[in-house]
Amino acid sequence: MTKHEKICTRLVGLLLQVPPAARAGFARQHLQPRYAAISQYFQSLPPAQRARTVLFVSIQPHSRETRLADAARLAGWDCLLLHQAPCRYEASRHFHFHAQIEDILQLVLACWLFPGALVHLFALRGDHALLLCATKQKPVVVDFYDTCSGFLAANPEEKFTEQQALARADGITMRDLRVKYLQRLHGYKLPPERVFIHDPPPERLDDPSPIIRPPDDPIRVVSVGWADSDEHSFLRISRAFCAAGIHVHLFLNPHQDANHRDIVPYRQLHSENPCFHLEPPLYGIDYIRQIRSYDFGLAISERFIFDEPSTFYTPDYLRGCGSSRLTDFIQLGLGVIVSPQFRFQHYWAKRYAQTTVPATRELLADPQKFLRPALAAKRARFLAPITVQGVSHRLGRFYERVAALIPASAQPIPKVALPIA
Repeated sequence: MTKHEKICTRLVGLLLQVPPAARAGFARQHLQPRYAAISQYFQSLPPAQRARTVLFVSIQPHSRETRLADAARLAGWDCLLLHQAPCRYEASRHFHFHAQIEDILQLVLACWLFPGALVHLFALRGDHALLLCATKQKPVVVDFYDTCSGFLAANPEEKFTEQQALARADGITMRDLRVKYLQRLHGYKLPPERVFIHDPPPERLDDPSPIIRPPDDPIRVVSVGWADSDEHSFLRISRAFCAAGIHVHLFLNPHQDANHRDIVPYRQLHSENPCFHLEPPLYGIDYIRQIRSYDFGLAISERFIFDEPSTFYTPDYLRGCGSSRLTDFIQLGLGVIVSPQFRFQHYWAKRYAQTTVPATRELLADPQKFLRPALAAKRARFLAPITVQGVSHRLGRFYERVAALIPASAQPIPKVALPIA
C-alpha cells in the first residue's frame, strides 16, 4: 500500500471505533472550537426541512457542483456546501450555507453531524472518496471528476481504493461513461442508485447580448484548459490553423500561467505568429462573454490525429470521458472540433452542438476547406432536456430514492489490495 492508502485505512479503523449512536455528539465536540458556525447552522435546520436538505462535500470545488445544486433547488431540495480547497465560484449564489474545512478528518466529522437526508460527495478521483464513504452515517452519493483507474500510472492499490469507494457509496451521479466502462471491463460494483447527468448548462445566458461580427472576420478557434507539448498538446493543430489564417486563442488553466514551463512552446508560437493568442484564465460572466465570441471550440487529442498511443490514459478512459468545456461550447453556440476517438464527446457534440467538425489529418491539411462550410451549416439545437432546468426533475427523484435507503454499516477495508488490470 502507498502511504496515502495506509493513512486512509488507519483513519477508517479509528473512526469506526466510535459507536454510531455517539458519532454526532463526538463530531460536535471536536468541531465546536474551530467550526462553531457549521455546528450552529446544522442545529438550526427545522426538522421538516432536513428531509429535503443535501450536503454537498467538495474536496476540490468545480463548477459542476453549482450546476447540480441549481438543478436540485429547482426540484425542491436545499443544498449546503462544505469544501476543502478554496472555491473559484461565488458559492453564495448556489448554496444556502457554505464553509471551508481544510482538514479531511474534520470533513468526516461534519458529515457525521449533518442532520439532513444525504451527502453528495464530489472528488477529483475515485480513490479520494473512500474515507468519507467508509465512515458514512447517512446515504452518500459520489461524483468523480476523474477515475484514477483510467490513468496508466495508477498503481493497483489506488485502483482498489477507487473500487472500494464505489462499492460503499449508495448512489452516483455520472458525468460521462468512464465508470460504466470500469463496470463492464473490470467488474467494478456500482452503487445501487445511479443517474447520468452531464454538466448541465443553464437554460438562459447571464449575458444574452448578441455577438456582432463583420462578415469578413477571420475564423476564431478557442481552447480552454491544461496545455503542454506532450499528452495535452495543441501545438500542431495550432500551427496548422495559424498558417491558414485561422486565429487560435488558448485560455490557460488556473494552475498555469504564461511563465509555466509547459507553456514555453506556446509563448514562442505567440511571438512568431500573430494568429496565436495566449489568454489568462477567466471566470463567471467574463468567461461567458469571451468564449461566446469565438466560432469553434477544441475538444481534441493530437495523439489521435497522428495515430500516437496515449502515455497517460487507458483506451476506455479516452472513449468514455466527458468534458466541461464541451458543455460550455455547446451552450454558448460554438461549433465543436472534436476527435471522433473521444466516442462519448463526439456523440454529445454531434447531438447538441450547432455544427461539428472531426479532428483529422485532412482537417489540418486544409482547415479553411472544412471550417468555412461548417460555419455556414450552423443551426440551433434543442438543448432543454440537458439544461439545469431539464435535468432537475431526474435529479430530485434520484435524491428521493437515495434518501430512502438505509446505508449499510461500514465494514473494515480489506487489508489485501487486489490488483486490477
